Amino acid sequence: MDEPKKKIIVPWDFREEAKVSLLHAFQLAQVRGDDIVLLTTIEKPGLFGKKEKFTEQHIEFKKQIESAASAYNTQLNEEYKAAFLVAQQSQEQASEQVSNERVYEHVEITGDVLCYNNLRNDFRDYYFSNNANLVVTRQYVGQEGKKPEDMVDFLLKVKSSRQEGIPFIIVNKAPSHKYYTDLVVPVTPNRTFKETVRWIIQISSYYHCNVNLIRPPALNDQAQKFDLSTNINFVKKYLDEQDIVYGLKTGNRKSRFEESVFEFVNMIEADLLILMSDQFSTYFTSKVVNVDTPVMFINPLLKKLQNFN
Repeated sequence: MDEPKKKIIVPWDFREEAKVSLLHAFQLAQVRGDDIVLLTTIEKPGLFGKKEKFTEQHIEFKKQIESAASAYNTQLNEEYKAAFLVAQQSQEQASEQVSNERVYEHVEITGDVLCYNNLRNDFRDYYFSNNANLVVTRQYVGQEGKKPEDMVDFLLKVKSSRQEGIPFIIVNKAPSHKYYTDLVVPVTPNRTFKETVRWIIQISSYYHCNVNLIRPPALNDQAQKFDLSTNINFVKKYLDEQDIVYGLKTGNRKSRFEESVFEFVNMIEADLLILMSDQFSTYFTSKVVNVDTPVMFINPLLKKLQNFN
């Protein structure tokens, strides 16, 4: 029996900028043939709310988002399939040996409306009941005439029974490459880093990506030195076992480590920076993800489930 397809959720506010999130989600979904859900929200009326107005708005949102999803479903699949066939033909002409690493996978894009009482709880339930594995979004999402929702703040506070939250990617610009190829992962002395390794292996294997590790320069604290060395050896061991391509770079001594991470990301034109969610404020002191490279925030398992498998 085939395993149910995973879904990537793209919060949708009917703005033109929303397409940026969809393009990143489509690029990731295409690697494995995952599905995409464009999801907009509408609050249910309270005890004295106007139910007729809510029903009308719900019907209108449903029509709009299903129409948008249908149009993008046709457009993006046709564009991507055509580009893939051209690339495949060029490769066949250049060599008799054709790589099997990338194949064309159809991505089904649908639209849906989440009617909610409590947005965080209802979004969490929707995410897990629909077999989702990722959210791809701009940081600020909001329909015309309404205050935009800070999706970083919102998603960091969405709790589940197994994890502290759900994984999500914040994007600002359309993809710069055809595929997600290079990931950047900071290696720190933090003992929770071992949880990151589980995600690195899953993401790099799932999306066929190279892993670029970056470590802090010389540390003065002996305990931190030991923890950093332990974490580096730990991640290398598991990446070697999974035959995942990786490299290790030391950060710039003359810069804050976080700054040298961004310098490295820009230098190699990385497709994704992976951070633990508790590092958000360290890397983005303004609370705004104001970088061109997509940033994925992952969450630690609850303490009782933190054994590495």
